[in-house]
Amino acid sequence: MGHAHVGGVFRASRWSGTADSWVDLAPNGATISRAWGMDGESAVGSASFGGGMSHASVWTGGVDTWTSLHPVGATTSVAFGGGGGQQVGQAEFNDVTRAAMWTGSSGSYVDLHPAGATRSVAFNSSGTR
Repeated sequence: MGHAHVGGVFRASRWSGTADSWVDLAPNGATISRAWGMDGESAVGSASFGGGMSHASVWTGGVDTWTSLHPVGATTSVAFGGGGGQQVGQAEFNDVTRAAMWTGSSGSYVDLHPAGATRSVAFNSSGTR
């Protein structure tokens, strides 16, 4: 899992052990996409459209399985890792980066930001709350 710089842009990517196994996961219309980690067989990362802010993303297979995890009201979001059907990362609201968790959809967003923190980020999950 990762990303490749192709045609001047980063494209979320998956490999299966050889250069020839490369699969481009960039969603249709994405100007930048990156895969940062895995949730089992699913890739997690981000995608940006039209130069806009990044949207946390999950891919359960190929490019046609892309789902935005971007919470309503967030200016930007990224998924970094996951486990057990949970995806984790960050979402920014009112200039505050907040640790975030999802379970496969934008509507499943859970704010993990501790009281009193000025910034928080989640990088991985065991799949249990």
